[in-house]
Amino acid sequence: MKKKRNIFILAFLFLMTTALLPNGAYADTNVINYEKDGRVKPVENAELLSENQLDSVLDAIGLEEENLDDMSKKEKVYMASQGGKVVDEVEVEEKSYYVSLDGTKTEYTEENEELITQKKIEDLKTYNEATGESLEIENVYPSKVKQNSGISLMAALPKDGIKTKIKGDLELTQQVIYLGSTSTQYKYSFVSNAHWNDTPLSTKTDILGSAWSEEAVAKADTFSGFWDQGKEIADGKGGTTWTFDDKKLSMKSPKAYGQYVTVSLGGGDYQNINMSREVRVGKSKKGEPAYVQTTYFHTYTNISGLSASIGPVSVDIPSKWLQSGDEIYVEYSFTFGNT
Repeated sequence: MKKKRNIFILAFLFLMTTALLPNGAYADTNVINYEKDGRVKPVENAELLSENQLDSVLDAIGLEEENLDDMSKKEKVYMASQGGKVVDEVEVEEKSYYVSLDGTKTEYTEENEELITQKKIEDLKTYNEATGESLEIENVYPSKVKQNSGISLMAALPKDGIKTKIKGDLELTQQVIYLGSTSTQYKYSFVSNAHWNDTPLSTKTDILGSAWSEEAVAKADTFSGFWDQGKEIADGKGGTTWTFDDKKLSMKSPKAYGQYVTVSLGGGDYQNINMSREVRVGKSKKGEPAYVQTTYFHTYTNISGLSASIGPVSVDIPSKWLQSGDEIYVEYSFTFGNT
């Protein structure tokens, strides 16, 4: 098994919007207490902690620095109030697809570059004919037009993960946090996060969904979902200031083994989408394989709206007329009973 790592889906340079001390170097550690099995105890009245204290708690739980950068204070308070520790024995698989207007999916590989280019051209023609618009290819698809080779490949697959060429950097992560156990069950929190740095070219309604093995059943009333963004604006004095927006997210078509949220992206310089849910699995499943799949669907052209269907270890975005975009998924596997 490979040690836990973040999955980065990046296009250009990662732009940090906050500055934190290095992982393991947070100052306020006196608020951290541990269970006998090494878990961080849930913090009472976590909302009273400073941001630095919250970072200390989440650092002890095992969240890496990049995840802390992505989280709003509300999210940090929620996770500190849960406690636990990150499961660090995992394997990860990630893939990226272009979804055509007819619903077909083509994986982003070097071999499929010309095929995807042609599909994007055909889809835009169909879109313009159906809507009466006259959009140019560079106005719709987040990729540059090359004079001789058509549209550049949106995603390549280097050894260090998927790199996606889009206006705006997208970072997609999935983590599993062990929350302890009852006499008969293991408790985990499945945490999914999508973070945009810089405003994506297309800012329609996107989907973030997660699904997992049927053996792990969600505990009622434990879903948490947030969207927040920050935007730099002129302050009228020759400088700039920041404005912030945030809102709670609700599950769409929740299942015992998965959920998804739809998010209308804003125009922020960064945007963060986070959701988590507690699940439980019988101790009789100890040693059996466990999976969590997280999918992000970024919309280019969308008239009819978005929806998804959830199945065990699968988030399917059904094809709808005049809907296209990019679908990225991360499958995160570990073993039940891992702590």
